[in-house]
Amino acid sequence: MKQNINRAIEGSLRDNLAREADCLTRCAATEDHKEAVAAFMAKRKPEFHGR
Repeated sequence: MKQNINRAIEGSLRDNLAREADCLTRCAATEDHKEAVAAFMAKRKPEFHGR
């Protein structure tokens, strides 16, 4: 996300939104994201493992 912020002034809004969508899609596919969602739904603290 830091890279997206730093690149935001270079390029079009469309390019920046596409880059952000790509990053969010890759993050959502991680085990840690799935754990975060499961923990939120179960109202418990998440246990992240860096995956």
